[in-house]
Amino acid sequence: MADYDPVYRPFPVDYKSRSIQGAEKLVGRVLQKGWYTIVEFVLLASSDNPAAEIFPRRPFSDTFMTDDVMDSIVNWIQTCCSRDGHDGCWYDGKPQLPTRVIDVTAAEPDSIRIHNTDEGECDDYVTLSYCWGGPQPLTANSNTMTQLMNGTPLSVLPSTVRDAVLTTRRLGFRYLWIDALCIIQDNEDDKKREIGKMGQIYRNATITIVAAHSRSATGGFLKPDLRRTQTPSFPMVVRIPGPDTNSQVILALGLSTMSRVQPLVTRGWAFQESMLSMRLVTFSEFEVYCECNLKSATLILNDGSRSHASIVSPHEKLYAPDGRLSNELQQAYQDHGPGWMDADFLANAWEMIVTQFTRRALTFPDDRLPGVRGLASELLKHLSPGVGGDYVVGVFTGCLPRLLLWSKSNVPGLLDWPEGHENPRLQQVSSQVQRSKRAPTWSWACVDYPVIFYTDEWDVYNATISVIQDPSSLGVEEAAQVSALGLTGMPILEIESELLQRGKDEFEEDRSSGTIQAAMDLEVNRSVLPEEGVWYLFLSKNIGPEEWAPSESGPTAKGPLRYWYASGIIVQQLGKGLYRRQGYFRRDYDGSSNSDELLGSRQRIKLV
Repeated sequence: MADYDPVYRPFPVDYKSRSIQGAEKLVGRVLQKGWYTIVEFVLLASSDNPAAEIFPRRPFSDTFMTDDVMDSIVNWIQTCCSRDGHDGCWYDGKPQLPTRVIDVTAAEPDSIRIHNTDEGECDDYVTLSYCWGGPQPLTANSNTMTQLMNGTPLSVLPSTVRDAVLTTRRLGFRYLWIDALCIIQDNEDDKKREIGKMGQIYRNATITIVAAHSRSATGGFLKPDLRRTQTPSFPMVVRIPGPDTNSQVILALGLSTMSRVQPLVTRGWAFQESMLSMRLVTFSEFEVYCECNLKSATLILNDGSRSHASIVSPHEKLYAPDGRLSNELQQAYQDHGPGWMDADFLANAWEMIVTQFTRRALTFPDDRLPGVRGLASELLKHLSPGVGGDYVVGVFTGCLPRLLLWSKSNVPGLLDWPEGHENPRLQQVSSQVQRSKRAPTWSWACVDYPVIFYTDEWDVYNATISVIQDPSSLGVEEAAQVSALGLTGMPILEIESELLQRGKDEFEEDRSSGTIQAAMDLEVNRSVLPEEGVWYLFLSKNIGPEEWAPSESGPTAKGPLRYWYASGIIVQQLGKGLYRRQGYFRRDYDGSSNSDELLGSRQRIKLV
């Protein structure tokens, strides 16, 4: 019934029997109160039904551990990893194993053991990405390591970990890496070392199993949640072509589009795991998604009566909607060789990473820096020698001052999935009145809310910045001020740029008149400003064209350049030459690009 002419009014006499051999769905119209409603039905045949050869859709299964699902995943992995597999996917052979892995093929079939990797030992392995959901019932620590290496029964493992072991076995792999069991949790040196390798661990894994819908390690992921899949349906007799045989299929109303947001997508640690993994086997509410670097290679399994029209766009990912960083890095390496990444690519990538990462929730706020360390390590491997600098406290020093231009995001809260809710919620962040001591005041890592960077391709950076790592170069008074803030041992920036002082009243007048667009980092900054006020530390100018002209390659600049605005950070003086950050500002201008308007006097300061 494909006639969508709005003038057409169907009557039963107009319809005749038609062949629906091989159909995935039927689309019809229902006249209801003068309006037509488009309805969609799907025809479902179980795999043991003779009609299964004709009708490709299957009813929802109550477990993912079935031969048709698991065999399909195995075939997909083999295709993706083969020489003639998915164009654009990378498989360079068996990788170096992480420091420790779980051997899922231990001598006892109902147990696993931790395997300490020998130097140079290579093999395929699987990683797990999942929600911890609080303290773990079993972790690797000084008390449990001996037991874990000798053998641990599957029965003592939390459900999500146990499901990962069973899935790894069924897919034909021997080794599995899970952070809770492969990092010694009460050994700070081991945690720091292994967390620093997490980018490499996930990038080198043959596949990452994603427990996307499970909210905790005890939730499991091999049993679909079928409560939302029930739609009106009834059995229908069909005649099988060939032999004079009748069979039966289920005619069911197609499911409407459902939320693709899963609990794991809201978690901070899962962000770098999704960004770096080469292949994801994602277990969602009632489907399995196989995703690789080839965007159009997504395979949907156990899809039941869900409409194909509502499936994820080929340009998006269920678990990593922000893209796949590993593929972009690998492709650029193949095209240009080592040292291909310039400062612009690095800054753009890092701004995107930090903006997306800080929207996600962390059980422990102090994981804000460790949660992106693996991504930073992967980017550092590709840097051009001309970029210079290093990665410290969440910032690439070769991209300063650009990465100092951050502020509180206009997103009202963190994306989270509160217990008892069926859909994600924006978790409101309580007003932050004090910075964390985990990072200096100029780093985005010292706050707990979502951040965003205010940068533009037409920005010109006129500040020179160097990093002071050795606190012994500070004077006695400066060292005392740093110690009083609890930032001893943190890197300090030495900045030379324009600095303009504004008294407390002048600052309030700037804000109320609209001359300055200011966003303070902490809720208390505005109310406790000293009488001497604050300083504007100018870091960039935006000089762009008056208008744009169309062209085949896209809009091009037309006409003279104009001085649009200057931006920087608001700082407060602690002592002579020593300052701390208070917020972000932007000052708009109405003049030509050669404006002589004074920004302030150029000075050299230290920023803690």
